[in-house]
Amino acid sequence: MVASLVGLLAVAGAARAQEERPGRALLWGGVTTESTDAPLVDPRLPSGALRTAPLALPTLALPTLPAPTSARLPQPLCSWRRPVCAAGPPEVARAALQLLESAYERHRFGAGLPSPTLHEAPAQWLPDALPLRFELTERPLLGFDRGQALCRGGALTPHTAERCLAGLTLLERAPASSTPSVLGFARNVADQLTGFEPGEPLWLDAAQRAPERSLLDAELREGPVDRSALFWRYLDDVSSAGAPAEASFLSLALAATRTRPEALRRQAEPDALDVLRRSLGGSLARFAEFYDDFAASRLELGVPPEFAWDLTSTELPRNVALPRPLEPSGSVYVRLRIAAGDEARRFAVRVTCERPVSYVWSIARRDEAGHSLGRVRLPFRQSDHQFDQHVEPVAGLRELILVGSSLGGVDLAHPYDPEHAPHEAHLCSVYWLAL
Repeated sequence: MVASLVGLLAVAGAARAQEERPGRALLWGGVTTESTDAPLVDPRLPSGALRTAPLALPTLALPTLPAPTSARLPQPLCSWRRPVCAAGPPEVARAALQLLESAYERHRFGAGLPSPTLHEAPAQWLPDALPLRFELTERPLLGFDRGQALCRGGALTPHTAERCLAGLTLLERAPASSTPSVLGFARNVADQLTGFEPGEPLWLDAAQRAPERSLLDAELREGPVDRSALFWRYLDDVSSAGAPAEASFLSLALAATRTRPEALRRQAEPDALDVLRRSLGGSLARFAEFYDDFAASRLELGVPPEFAWDLTSTELPRNVALPRPLEPSGSVYVRLRIAAGDEARRFAVRVTCERPVSYVWSIARRDEAGHSLGRVRLPFRQSDHQFDQHVEPVAGLRELILVGSSLGGVDLAHPYDPEHAPHEAHLCSVYWLAL
């Protein structure tokens, strides 16, 4: 894992662009041609979750304190073979322990991912009737934020055990990570290592029914709280990482943070998006292309995203407003069906959005069977609020899908930061014209 930090391609998808670019993107490295200095941020803005207890003063010795809330926990049942424990009624604890042992072997020895043993304490799982959640105790190590956590809740399934282990591993190394990011990352790891759990289409369907909602905010408003799994899975799919979930783990865990002992909130800067932007040479344009590729990939999932509008070429010209505003890191999809006799026509689109955030847009071309005939990117300019594009006819074209995403941010010096919630959603209008 450590050796892979040097040569890991974080975003091979961004390198799939139509033209070659100098240098290739590495996680925490690579060729940089633009300034990557962190902008000054108003210290009054929230930078992380509220802390439940003051952070203990850092020490150079490796902490060997008991697991969080251990005084209130039932006596755990621990494995003789692996550093894992489970607690609860005897039959529940035994079943949970077996699942956690298997998850540890699959996670550590099968996938080669780090294990949650940073503080020489076993991973602990306390099943109950509530959904899976994590209890975190902060354990500073050599000046960096570190944590120690345990799992509570969740069904007795291999998927839940893997989510538990993945979340504990991340929270040990990046305790300032937001709850939605941790839960989404854990779901992504479990999906890759154990397959989808029963009921999987339910959360995916809920996320795809409202694609305009944020995926990465630290404070998600509605819908599945772990829907960021869509983003982390895409990052893993387009990276050159050798192990499952390695790229998503590195993007989160490489954001090493330092929180002052007296701070009310955890210091969540830098965050995973800072790591990804740095991996792309600090270029917001390249990050915009990467995020646009991700938004377009949602069209290929088993559950497609809901279209904000579904138009036909015989209705044109049409000027429509999005029925729901776009949240930062949310996406929108507008379909234009090409009627018989209009296949050879050219089409034009104009998108107008509210200021001041950044947006990225592209048009997916599809044939009658829904297969891709390529995409056309609308020119990206960080401070623009109006975008225009012509689409030339191609053989077999049956529909055009306008794909747009809000990249958030407030100005050129302050790109989107998921921790600076609450964020505003913004409206856009789309004008289609047949030429």
